[in-house]
Amino acid sequence: MHRRLWPALARVGSERADWQMRGLGIEALALLKTVDEAPARSVRAKSADLEKRLLLRAHEVHTETGAHAKELESWTHFAARENLALPSLEDAKRALEACADALAARYNTRVRLPWR
Repeated sequence: MHRRLWPALARVGSERADWQMRGLGIEALALLKTVDEAPARSVRAKSADLEKRLLLRAHEVHTETGAHAKELESWTHFAARENLALPSLEDAKRALEACADALAARYNTRVRLPWR
């Protein structure tokens, strides 16, 4: 995602809305709590559900041993690290919706955002 949309993504991702939290399992909730406290590394697909719901930021890396892992961090930590000024939730959603609508028009497709 383009850097100019990072503040909007961080704001929507940190909302903890019903569409994000509903039906999360115990393992996912535990991992989310861990990542809220400090960035973490995951070598398994445990973060996939959290990523789909925009509940955390994940970045794939190669470890020292050559294995693949994901570095996980909360949107709050990411925003602080990148010194992002977060917009209001409404402005953030509008920015992401405008981008999704432009892409949908350009590629003659439909983009469905989870909060719509």
